[in-house]
Amino acid sequence: MDIFLPFKIVSFLASAGTVFFALRMLSGAKLKALLTISIAFFFLSTILFSDADTIGEWDKHLLFYAGQLFLFFFMTALVKGKTNVGGGLAGFVLPFSFSDTTRDFFGYITEQGVQHLITIPFAVIAVTTISSRLIVAEAPDTKPAIRFFFLALFSFAMIHTAEFFIESQGFFPFLDGTGVEMMEFLFYYLALLSLSAGLKEMSRGGVYK
Repeated sequence: MDIFLPFKIVSFLASAGTVFFALRMLSGAKLKALLTISIAFFFLSTILFSDADTIGEWDKHLLFYAGQLFLFFFMTALVKGKTNVGGGLAGFVLPFSFSDTTRDFFGYITEQGVQHLITIPFAVIAVTTISSRLIVAEAPDTKPAIRFFFLALFSFAMIHTAEFFIESQGFFPFLDGTGVEMMEFLFYYLALLSLSAGLKEMSRGGVYK
């Protein structure tokens, strides 16, 4: 018997109760639908809380992210018609004040530079994975070279990280577009130099001649 079954039953009852309460309190089919879908995704993610295999880990997180996304859409729709755009805010574009479509959502997060930050967790995952394998790997001559490859990995990642902080978030306003592009090329060159240094280190150790 699943020891978490009572918790899952309570989650179902609580989720259903929340949906029922929302249907009574909210007016408008869109608001009701968005919040109901959000709660449904959150509930489905709780069903997989105790699932520890790889597929289950990804499934429950993807369902959770979907719940967050639809909750965001719900809140956006909730305030859509309640934003004062007159007076001092005339002509001022507020994010998601007037639209709650998926296209606008991804357009907004793209403007904020979220796509640039994906390089950071990928680099961290790569480094931690290789580092853990090196603990048991019988490759002492390879480890010094791997350090250079790690430097190359993070140098590549810095290309987009610099874009996030400078172009998307407006840090270092004294750097214009040309300066940012030059910095990105410098990180690229550093990455290539690091790769070359790693390859040279491997050759010096008699690896992959």
